[in-house]
Amino acid sequence: MPRYIALLRSVNVGGHGRIAMNELRASFESLKYSGVTTYIQTGNVVFSAGARSEAAIAAAIEERLAEDFGDSPAVILRSVPEFLRIRGASPYAKAGANPSRHHVTFLATKPTKEALAALTLPRAAPTSSSSMAERSTCTRRTATRRPSTPAPSSNAGSAS
Repeated sequence: MPRYIALLRSVNVGGHGRIAMNELRASFESLKYSGVTTYIQTGNVVFSAGARSEAAIAAAIEERLAEDFGDSPAVILRSVPEFLRIRGASPYAKAGANPSRHHVTFLATKPTKEALAALTLPRAAPTSSSSMAERSTCTRRTATRRPSTPAPSSNAGSAS
């Protein structure tokens, strides 16, 4: 049976979209998914599902969550092999970067050609540890929250 990872958008972030993980697991199990595991309080769920399309699985999850919790976060679904492929394709890991510092953004739909053309892609993977340190520092500075933005609680997570 294929294994999937469901990324639930805006679950338990900054006090919004609160869902208890035991209740979330029960919702997935009620859909007859097996091996259901949640990752901390993020709303990320790993599970096995029968032979259905990924779109059908995501739609069933959204419908179940709406029934169980009165609202449904957007669900981004990826297979475990897809996650492993993405991890293996990281140019930063190959250059020796700390894998716990890797960030990946998943989109719910394929971007248009125009949207892709508007992106500015980073330069090639760094080739030395000093350039990796420079890039990591730049990334941390860019990701720092503005003082006026409330920080999420320490156990909150997000599936973007």
